[in-house]
Parts: sequence; structure tokens; C-alpha cells
Amino acid sequence: MDIEESPQVDELADLPIWMPHGKRKSPQYINATGVFTGVDWEKSEHWMTYDHAQAMVEANPGLLTGVGIVIDKKTVINGKRLVAIDVDLIDGYRKADPDKGITAVTFDPEADADKVRYIVPLIGQIATYWEASPSCTGVHAIAWGRESWASMFANTGKFYPGGCDHAEFYTGDEPTYITVTGVGLGPCNIGVLSDAVQAYLAPLLKPAGVKATAPMLDLSNDGTAFSLLHLSCFNAKQRDMLNGLVPQGKRSDVVHSVLITLVDDPANYPLIDIKASALANEHMLAYFSKHADAAKFADEEINRAYAKSQRGRREALTGFSEKWKPTAPKKGMTFPAPFRGPMADAVAAGLDAAHKPQPELTTMATLSAMAATCGSFYRQRDGSRLNLYFLGIAKTGTGKDLPLRLAKQLARLGNAKLIGTPGSGQGLEDSLASSIATYCAVDEIAHFFSAMNDPRASSYERANARKLLELFSASSDEYETRALAGKEARIIQHPAFNLIGFTTPEKLGSAFHPDDFADGLAGRILFVFTDSNPTARRVCKPVELPASFKQVAMQVKNGLTFLLITGETVIGITDGAEQMLDQLLAEFDQRGRAGDSPYERALYVRSLEKVERIAGVLAVWDNPAKPVITTTHVEWAAHFVRASNAAVLSFVDEHMHGGIEQENAASLMRMIRDGTTRSNRKGEIAASKAGWIPRSALLRRSKMDVQSFDRAIRNLSERGEIVVGPFEQTNLQVIGLSRDE
Repeated sequence: MDIEESPQVDELADLPIWMPHGKRKSPQYINATGVFTGVDWEKSEHWMTYDHAQAMVEANPGLLTGVGIVIDKKTVINGKRLVAIDVDLIDGYRKADPDKGITAVTFDPEADADKVRYIVPLIGQIATYWEASPSCTGVHAIAWGRESWASMFANTGKFYPGGCDHAEFYTGDEPTYITVTGVGLGPCNIGVLSDAVQAYLAPLLKPAGVKATAPMLDLSNDGTAFSLLHLSCFNAKQRDMLNGLVPQGKRSDVVHSVLITLVDDPANYPLIDIKASALANEHMLAYFSKHADAAKFADEEINRAYAKSQRGRREALTGFSEKWKPTAPKKGMTFPAPFRGPMADAVAAGLDAAHKPQPELTTMATLSAMAATCGSFYRQRDGSRLNLYFLGIAKTGTGKDLPLRLAKQLARLGNAKLIGTPGSGQGLEDSLASSIATYCAVDEIAHFFSAMNDPRASSYERANARKLLELFSASSDEYETRALAGKEARIIQHPAFNLIGFTTPEKLGSAFHPDDFADGLAGRILFVFTDSNPTARRVCKPVELPASFKQVAMQVKNGLTFLLITGETVIGITDGAEQMLDQLLAEFDQRGRAGDSPYERALYVRSLEKVERIAGVLAVWDNPAKPVITTTHVEWAAHFVRASNAAVLSFVDEHMHGGIEQENAASLMRMIRDGTTRSNRKGEIAASKAGWIPRSALLRRSKMDVQSFDRAIRNLSERGEIVVGPFEQTNLQVIGLSRDE
């Protein structure tokens, strides 16, 4: 290939990851004298830059035909690891010509690129560089994945994203060679896998370094046999085995591969049925019968295959186990006690001076101020900073004022730039500062959200929502502001924007909407929701900040001043904390998938990120000079995030289903009861005559948007006031009053 004709991969040219290959597409190595010496995947000194590899191809036209890259776990830049995806299109793309009796399995990359994207949704979902394989029977992609995410998975030889025979994913767990043809499927450059794509891929991939054991099944019982010869999942060698064509000395490995393929088949066959089917095949039975007890030997072989299978490895990881059913967080789940040290001392001082002590809100305020004090010079390995968004919810007159004042007071000890309610997205942008955190502290923040969500809101008010979304993750890079008249845009280095706000549940319930979770804003916020209304008391003293908090705050402040000269500090992490984060990723992913509402799924997508940031804040305040995240930090952070998630779900159930949704439900109930919803449409007439109300007819009459209508109908159905279902044997959905009504 000529990299000048494929500028999308030009950014990789200088990386030592390239190797030439021969006609069989296998990588080869030729030393400086032109002598072929073979290749050893363990010796990275055989890898080279693009120019070096291409020069070897040009110097050896008879032996070498192209170049490719080595996907290896060491190729990490700015917290991102190079990964690759290979998609076999043979069963997903066919151009048949019945008149000529041919079925072609290749495609024209330029002419058929859009069609291939349509057939294989995975290609359209991952915005990165895709190119045709050398044979044009498949496509592959090169992308960047978050290192902490990619390190969780091994190379996955086969998964099934739909629209293709199968796909393969390479994380570089073991070095893998990928040919680079330069025949791209569009102009897209090498991109970064989004959080949504990583969450989608996670359950499909093989976990790294996980040893699996067979499930507790009684394989000695009889299962249901099926014919192995009629399955399409086997390769040619495996089919030869099932037909008795594999030589005696090679049967063991092939039988083992047959069993692994069966275990990993998307049909998810029970192991007992796999055993029965294997014993029903005469050639597999002959293999097992070389032992006195063929059935017992089959059990052992299936257990071995299961332990090495993708399904077995996945089920060994608690979060992916189909037997593990995530339980919804309890609404009454309590927040953790303040973390030992400066946080605990500051919370105690705040509660001591409060007219109505609120421990949860005071802990939240202290944690928020600690995060703001960290600024931009403490970073995690993926480049992100420790900025966090918090929202305290409590009834009027129950003690929200002191936590807010405490947060401001604590933040002033550090380096935070305090601001109030931003009037516009542009004003919010103008307030940002480099190096230090911008700390937005807002009382009655519901008004702020209400203005953003109002359909009649001005463009500058709606811009606030967009800026909040951007700034949560913008701390990992430079942020370029808008250009003003006669002035160039400002470059903000790692803007660590922090937010804390307080409001009442009633006001937030009308200001917030479940759709706020869909765009990701609410999922970025940590919620503390309390029903507590402590007994009032007379307090005649200000908050006396403890010496321990002042001392560490000064160390953090001095450290940041020093870091302005020496550069940023990367927060370390122990192996135990890494393993705990892996387990939490699986937990949050499983709970998000098990949730039946969009706001619940959006909530769990961001949960691990919030845990990592909180743990980082605790690590900095434990040791400003050399912060390291430990299991203790992760445990406390996870407890806080779980409690926050429970608070959100409780708040949504009790307050976000009120207001307009209740009004819509009452309006629909009146329409259902008055019996005047009629339709002249052919498909609805029979249902109306039978006494039912066609759902489509009621929707038209209500003049509501579909989402509001569906929420109101669900509200009535869950309260048992109506019944909803199909009419007779048709797809027409109808509504009627419940028997109680």
C-alpha cells in the first residue's frame, strides 16, 4: 500500500508496529542484509516503522507483497490502546446472479461501502477507519480504545454482531498481525471507541486473564441429542473430524476445538445436550471410547473445553454470569460515613455549626469541595481530571443552606475559582480558568434546569445544557472557547469544571425530565436525596474548619503551584483497586442492561467513571505528593455512587412521574370514560364496536406527543385503572377500563 493514498492511517506511520508480509499474508522479517529470519511475536525488536517496512517490500518484490501492523497491548498513547476489528462478510454480503448460476462473495469497496455498512450495523456504529480485507470477503477496522477498558479483554476469535458470518476483536492481549490494504470504506480517520460502543462490545468479548470452571451441572444425566453434521458453525477440519477423516494422531486437538465451538455457539446449547450430541456422533464416540468410561471422559473433555471457551470465561466473571441477577438498589440505601481524615473532620465541623444537621448533604458538600481543590494538575491515566457534579435534594427549611456555605468555604482554601449561577452557556464558557478548577455553586438550582428545559427558552439558556455536557469530560484535553469579535478564541488547558447545587424535590421534579437522562446530563450528576427534617437547634458560632483539613488543603495548593513548573501528576492505582474496578464495570453494565427505563440505563453507563473520579479525589487528599488509588478508596467511592443511583431511582419514582404526567394521565382517563373516542379507519372499526378504544385513535384525539402519551398510559396501567393489549388476532393495540373501573 502507499500510505500517501490512505492518509487516514498516517498517524501510525512513525510507530514501531509495522511489518512486511508475503503472498500468504503472514508477517515476515528480513534483516539488513536481506536474509529472511522468520518472526518471533515475543521480540518487539522485529517491528518497525511504516517507511522501513515499505522499503523492505520494495526491495524484495518476489518475496514480500505488502505491509501490516502488529496490534499489541504496549501500543498505548494518552491512555488509549490501539485495537482492531475484523468482520467476515461471507454470509452477510452476497451478490447472486441466478441466470449465470454464480454467487459472488466479494464486494467492491468503493461501490458497495454503503450497502456493507447497512448490512453490518457494527460498521456504522464505530466511527473509525474501516478498509477492505485483501480478499474483499471482509472488512477490518483500526481504532483506539480506552486502555483501562481494553486491558479487561483478551483477543476474541469469534463473536456475532449481526449481518455477517462473525467478527473478531483484537486488543493486543497477545500480539496479532493485521494486514493494511489502504482500501478504505470512506474518509473516516482512526477514531476512539465511544463509551456507548465499549459498553456494547463488553459482553461480547472474552475477558482477559479469567480462569473458568464448569458450572455445577450433572453431565452424567441424559441430554437431548442433535445432529452435529447439520450445523454450520464448524470449519473444514472440524467437519472432517465429524465425518471420520481426521488422522488418529490429530484427533484430540480437533475434538477439543469442536467442543469449544459448540459451547460458544450463539444457540447457547446446554452442556448436557452438547455431551449427548457428541456421544451420538460415531466418530466423536470412537474418540471418547478409548477410555473405559466414555461418558465420564466426555464429561472431562467438555469441562476442559468450557474452561477455555469464551462463554466459560465470561460466566466466570461475576458481572457477566447469566446466573447472576442484579438486584435493584434499595430505595433506602444509606450513603457512606465520611471518609477518614480531613473529610470526616470537616463534616464534623460543619454538622457542629448547623441549625439542622444534614450528614449526607454535608458529606456531599465536603467531597465536592475536595474535588474542586484538586484542579487540573492531578490526572488519571486516561487523561481525565477529577471534576464532579453534585445535586443535593431536600425539602424546604430542612438545612440545605449550611452544606452549600461549607462547600464554598472549603473550596476557598484551595485553588478553586468560585462562580454563581451562569446566565448563559457563553457566560459559563467565559468563566473557565486554566489549571485551577472553576467551581459553580448554586442554591435553588431547579430554576437553572427549568430554564434550560423550557421549550420557550432562549438559545443562550439552552446553551447551558450543552456546555455542562461538554465540560464534564473536557478536562482531559484543551478546550477552545468561541471567538469574540476582534479576538481570537481562548485555549483553556484542562478546564476542571465542578458543579454543586441544592433544591427541593418538588421543584426539581417539575424542572427535570426523564429525557434529561437520555442526553446524558443527569447521568453525569451525583445525587444526594434526603427526606430527613432534623429538629432545629440554636447555634451561635460559625463553622470552625479543622486544622487537618487546612493542612492538607495547603499541601494540595502548594503542590499545584509546584506542578505548574514540573507538570501534571498522574494518579497511581494498586492491582487490587484495578481488579475491583473491573468487577464494578461488570456490575454496572449488567444493572444497566437489566433496567427497563432509559434513565436507569443512562445512569449506569456513567457510574464507573464517577467511582474512578471520587476514588482519585480521596487518593489525592490522602497523599497530595504521590496519590495512589487503593481498594479502600474504591470501596468508599462505589458505596457513594450506589447510594446516589438509589437516590436517583427513588427521586424519579416519587417526583418525576408527577406534574405533567399526572395531568396527561387524568386527561386520558376522562377520554376513556366518556366513550366518545371513535374512528372511521377500517382497522379500528371492529375494535370500537367490540367496546375497546383503539390506542391509535386515542393518541390522535389526545394530540399528545408519543412519549408523553406512552408515559401517561403506562401510569394508568401500573395503577390498575386500564388494561392494554392486542385486539383478537391482530397487531392493533386497544385500551379498556379495568374490571375495578
